[in-house]
Amino acid sequence: MLGCSVRKNIIPVLRYLEKIGIPRSKFGEFIKNYPQVLHASVIVELAPVVKFLRGLDMEKQDIGYVLQKYPELLGFTLEGTISTSVAYLFSIGLNPRDIVPMVTRYPYLLGMRVGTVIKPLIDYLVALGLPKKILARMLEKRAYILTGV
Repeated sequence: MLGCSVRKNIIPVLRYLEKIGIPRSKFGEFIKNYPQVLHASVIVELAPVVKFLRGLDMEKQDIGYVLQKYPELLGFTLEGTISTSVAYLFSIGLNPRDIVPMVTRYPYLLGMRVGTVIKPLIDYLVALGLPKKILARMLEKRAYILTGV
């Protein structure tokens, strides 16, 4: 934080966090859990992740909730982990409307590596005889299966 400009960094970031649904009363906890957010460029780093979540039809208050639960999302690149995870979930048969409730409950799904975590688990379940169509329906209700929680 010592390298942050209050006017150039901190105030715009805090305004943006409030705009996307994180209440002021949660700023201290949010920053304590993810202090690097104060070094972020709102336009370059924060906005693309929020825009991606809005593109999934996630409501503003849900975005704030997801980011409070998993602020590390703001540090991910869209081209990498986030979009790859969502694309893979679509590829196994999940509908776009089903992704938002899954991500809202288990936001760390977006941070899971497809090649080393999600795909091997899906492949294992398919190898046990579970069809992808049934697996997709099961994940809609029980996404925690992917997280090990």
